[in-house]
Amino acid sequence: MEKIIDILNSPRSAHFRFFTQKDYPFFNITVPVNIAKTFLWAKERKVSVFRAILYVACRAAQNVPEFRRRLRKGNIVVEHDVVHPSFTVMARDEVFSFCTVDYKDDFASFCREVDEGVKKVREKPVVWDDPARDDLIFITSIPWLSFTSFVHPVDIKKYDSIPRIAWGKISGGDSSASSVSFPFSVHVHHGLMDGIHAAKYFELLETYFSNPEKTYGKI
Repeated sequence: MEKIIDILNSPRSAHFRFFTQKDYPFFNITVPVNIAKTFLWAKERKVSVFRAILYVACRAAQNVPEFRRRLRKGNIVVEHDVVHPSFTVMARDEVFSFCTVDYKDDFASFCREVDEGVKKVREKPVVWDDPARDDLIFITSIPWLSFTSFVHPVDIKKYDSIPRIAWGKISGGDSSASSVSFPFSVHVHHGLMDGIHAAKYFELLETYFSNPEKTYGKI
């Protein structure tokens, strides 16, 4: 489900007009995120750290409305009830595949969706986006590298306003719990949101990662 947002008659109308006229109307913020408690929780329960991060990245997006808003032709802005992850998966021969699955609030159900999706694309890699869908979040991970900034490919000739998320190498996982962190990057359309909305998203990440028992429930 989706609803139309009358952004041209909202408090952000001037900002929307200003940024949608730009050739590159995006901004990117990269923040080191503490994942210590979730990292240890996952290791103790033999839960995939990747799936734990992916779930939180998606769950936080559900709770910041601006992350569910999309720009369409004619300056139409819609807000989806739910957005779903389209993430990269490493396949054979060091090539990756896109994998799109349905978001589920329940972590165990979410993991089953991810497991099924990953199995399919590893057997037959896909590098293609459905142009009819914008209820997605594009997500990638680079677990071999720690970075301080990240730039995503976008098609600026189209109405591309889907948020892009990337995270890098986890550092400190073999030492004290308080030092486990990783770089997390958010790339969004400035016509639809500002830094305060990105900050709300990062605040949710920190909250979810610091309370894994409450975030993920019983496994």
